[in-house]
Amino acid sequence: MRKFSAVFAGMMFSLSASAETTAFGMILGESTEAQVFAQYSHTFTGINDFSGGPQYDLDPKAANFSGLTSLSVIFDRDGKLSYLMAKLSARRTPEVYNILADKYELIAEAKAKFPRRDRYSVFVNEGTEIVLNQPLMAPAELSYETAEMKAAFDAGMRRAEARKDKRSQAEEEML
Repeated sequence: MRKFSAVFAGMMFSLSASAETTAFGMILGESTEAQVFAQYSHTFTGINDFSGGPQYDLDPKAANFSGLTSLSVIFDRDGKLSYLMAKLSARRTPEVYNILADKYELIAEAKAKFPRRDRYSVFVNEGTEIVLNQPLMAPAELSYETAEMKAAFDAGMRRAEARKDKRSQAEEEML
């Protein structure tokens, strides 16, 4: 059974011949809402502030990946998948890490000496950033983000910081 699980896990994170970034049967930057909805039941959760596209929670059971507890996706304005966030059992972290390390380039990693299970790893593949975060005593988080989504997020955060600075400056002038 363990061997089957490892083989199936490999399929969930596999790359196609053109080196696309895939996760749970979805292709980052390419999969459309209709393609994702054909695989997963979904709940609309709003319009994302950064991408301007819709975001959904998906049924994690449809992924057939043991230990997966939640699955959320964000699309861009053109209806292409730009962000995916999965939460999974901490016991799956070493297996998922090995799968990612075999498929993608590891560009950053931080591991706590104590506790051993605290780990943060960043992988990249053709414009997509993949982050595996395993904090102590919490579910692991696995995120996939296209370069366009990352740029939109960074720009949005810079705008928010500028507004905050402007507000602080205005408050200081009032005093």
